[in-house]
Amino acid sequence: MSTAAEQMTSEANSVGQKRGHSARIHAVAFSPDGRLLATASRDGFVLLWDPEKGVHAGRPLAGNPDPRASRAGSVFAIAFSPDGRLLAWGSVDRKI
Repeated sequence: MSTAAEQMTSEANSVGQKRGHSARIHAVAFSPDGRLLATASRDGFVLLWDPEKGVHAGRPLAGNPDPRASRAGSVFAIAFSPDGRLLAWGSVDRKI
């Protein structure tokens, strides 16, 4: 039996809709209140999830552009602010 987090991260892209990451996940972070889970991936996206329901909680967020490719850069780090209102991530271009 898989957990909701395993199920969410194993989903592939579907036509016209981003369902999960298409590459390795580098970082995860829970919001301070535990109501959101953020995942950061090599595919250049930050995804927000409802960990109880195992579904997206908002639109995909893109990492910073990778100057060596025509896609968003790998996102390696992610963190919520202590009050949970802000989400920061660091990507391959060394910017936050």
